[in-house]
Order: sequence, then structure tokens, then C-alpha cells
Amino acid sequence: MRIIGKLLAGAISLAISGTAYAQATPPPAAPPAPAATTGEVDKQALAALQVAVDYLRKLKSFELRVEATSDEVVDDDTKIELIDQVRYDFTGPDKLFIDWRSDRVSRQLYFNGKTATVFAPRMGYYASLAMPGTVEDFLLSAAQDYGIIFPLPDIFLWAIKTVPPYKAQRALRVGYARIAGADTDQYLFRDGDVDWQVWIERGERPLLRKIVLTSRTDPLQPKYSALLQWNLNPELTPDRFTFQPPEGTRPIDIVNFRAAGAAQ
Repeated sequence: MRIIGKLLAGAISLAISGTAYAQATPPPAAPPAPAATTGEVDKQALAALQVAVDYLRKLKSFELRVEATSDEVVDDDTKIELIDQVRYDFTGPDKLFIDWRSDRVSRQLYFNGKTATVFAPRMGYYASLAMPGTVEDFLLSAAQDYGIIFPLPDIFLWAIKTVPPYKAQRALRVGYARIAGADTDQYLFRDGDVDWQVWIERGERPLLRKIVLTSRTDPLQPKYSALLQWNLNPELTPDRFTFQPPEGTRPIDIVNFRAAGAAQ
């Protein structure tokens, strides 16, 4: 099973791991990382996450580009790594465009606060339905009612609603890392059967710069890892969030969208 569906369909949680983009040596100003101990809950780590969540909620509009890899477990003992590229255009609280392209799936989502459309460009079909409400309303309904899940939905849930302080079974600061040109602090959290890490940018923009989810229920510990690039001053017009069917495409019922096939 592919880890992106397994993990995101649960708590719809975030995570980050790996040090491929991180510098091994912190700058002189970076404080030492705490020792990792089972069950440790660092209140400062939880506070840092809350600061990042609160900052997201202050953003009225943004463009987010994600480069991600996700593991698919086959034959119960083999992992296959798949690549995802996702673009998000967001204007809160009720407008969202997603362009998701991976090795197996090509999807676009349009939501303008009144109508939601999911489009499969490779197959040339789309499904639309009236859905007045917020981005939160749409993402939760899409996942719970239709099994349609896009990567990193938490970011948009956090951006439009007040959430209570996060409670983790384990939380700690790992240390400094340089991610895509940004100085960040890496944090590790454990939530049930998922370990997740986030790299949070230092300074006035505490943005999430990298995320990795790791499943603890599978012996192979498959993971989903994402690198995030932000544009906080995008030029987004209302028509960006309204679907216009390309010539030659056809509509289908939303309940049949997922059943039409996974690799599209």
C-alpha cells in the first residue's frame, strides 16, 4: 500500500524525515540538540509547532510548491519509491487549486467556495458538485465521503481554523538544518503509529520547509517526505479556482471518480 494514502487518510497528519537537504554542522549560534529518549515530550518543541501553525493562519493567500517522495510497499517485503510534484494556490478561507502530478496519478482540484471539481487530465474526465463552504469543508468531505485525498491537507486546515495545542506522545528538537537555502530547526514528533518530523524556518517567517511521515506499523517503515517552497505574495485571480472544461473532456459522477482507476 502506498504510504501517502495510508498515513494521510488517518489523522491527516504532517511529518518529515531524512537529512538529504540538511547541513550536518550547525552554525555557532545554534543551541545543542537534546538527547533522544523514549517518551520525551519537549514543551518547547510543541510550542515551536504551534508558532508555525499560528503563522499559517495569518496568511490570507499563498502559493506552495512541493517536491515529494513516497514509499509503496509491494509483496509485503519490498519498498518502491514514487515521486510527487504538487502545486497549491490558496486564498482563505474558501479558495484552493491543487495540481498534483506523480508517477501514478495526475489530478487537479478546483474549489471556489461554491463548487468543487476534481479533474484527471490524463484520462480526460472530471467530476463537479455544488459544495458551499470553506476549504476545510471540502477537504474533509472529499476524504471522508469520496476517498479523494490530496497530499498535506493539514496545511490548509491549519491555515483557516484555530486548532488546539498539539498533544504528542513524543516531541523533541533534533537540531539545526539548512533546507533549500533557509535556516531551520528540525523537530521530531510521535503520534500513535506515525513518527513525523518538521523543519521550521527560523526568523520572522516560521514556515514549514520540510515534512516526513514514517509508518511504525509496517516493518519496512515506509515514509512520505516532502520539501516545501513558499510564495507568500502570489497573484491569484478568482478564475484560478474555477474549472473550465478543456475541449474533449467529459464529466462523470463524483462517486465514480475514484472507481475509474488509480493510475490516471
